[in-house]
Amino acid sequence: MFQQTVIVGNLGGDTILRYAPNGDAVCSFSVAVNKHWTGDDGEKKKKTTWFRVTVWGKQGENADKYLGKGDLVMIVGDLKEPEPYQNKETQEWGANIELTARKVQYLKTGGVNQEPMGVDDDIPF
Repeated sequence: MFQQTVIVGNLGGDTILRYAPNGDAVCSFSVAVNKHWTGDDGEKKKKTTWFRVTVWGKQGENADKYLGKGDLVMIVGDLKEPEPYQNKETQEWGANIELTARKVQYLKTGGVNQEPMGVDDDIPF
């Protein structure tokens, strides 16, 4: 069976680059994926889902070099089984969602004199 997950969201903080004992690079960061909709009552609603992302090897080194807090990215990878937890303050249940990336794509938004960068543009990932 083949499973892949695609998310598009913004980095919640700067990347963290480490090296495994065998010398392999491993980069980790969090990504916030937002969903916006209008409820039946006409009220605008928003839900944010957080993913913890791990990127290995040269791609991990490039992610650390080029990505930072707030950047818009597309991640293609494999989900790990969610780890449930209970928030001690609100007693709400949630889950840590972890994604091991196979592909990381920086989705640069255009500025005044820039063309937007999309998923097919050539960047060093």
